[in-house]
Amino acid sequence: MGPNQIITQARERIGLNPQELGEAIGISHTWDLEAYEDELSMTLSLAELSRLCEVLNLTPCELLEQSPPEHFISPAELRDDILEDCHRRGWMLEQFGEEVGWDVQGLTEHPTEYLSKLNLDGLQDICRHLGINPLAAIPLPVAA
Repeated sequence: MGPNQIITQARERIGLNPQELGEAIGISHTWDLEAYEDELSMTLSLAELSRLCEVLNLTPCELLEQSPPEHFISPAELRDDILEDCHRRGWMLEQFGEEVGWDVQGLTEHPTEYLSKLNLDGLQDICRHLGINPLAAIPLPVAA
């Protein structure tokens, strides 16, 4: 089952229609999240993903059908890992960004704010380069 089907089932379980779900998480385009499997990773910011999980009473791991990471990392720890990787390779931050395909300057300056605006695809690309499970860097809601 894909994330889109999990969203639909969880939404129906809590008795919301797609518009009500969108209003609850602050977006207007929930229909595409339920229609297309890859929309979740491309269209929602990590903050929106976190709100979606809270409303649906799921963790990102449950939504993405992934095992929970062994440990979680803070936005500041992710920033430090990027800076350490740049130092080890003798790279400027811009080179890291070119390598992963995302401008990461904002992550080093304001890590929490940057991550809240980044989508899951971006986080996956950054974490893949660093050898980090991207789910370890997503703020997790508490599932009941």
